[in-house]
Amino acid sequence: MDWEEGDMFSFPTWMWHQHFNDSETSPCRYLAIQDTFSIKALGLHAIERFPDAPHAH
Repeated sequence: MDWEEGDMFSFPTWMWHQHFNDSETSPCRYLAIQDTFSIKALGLHAIERFPDAPHAH
């Protein structure tokens, strides 16, 4: 998916995704917002790591 300045998007819950900026001249800022309190209160909180990702200690 290509995105531009001012775009906002929301991925479905539990959807794997990655973000890339392939521009050599235009920097990007990515702001991820998650309402952890509400997610935990609804019993939807879980952490699932990408299969090949190292585990943090």
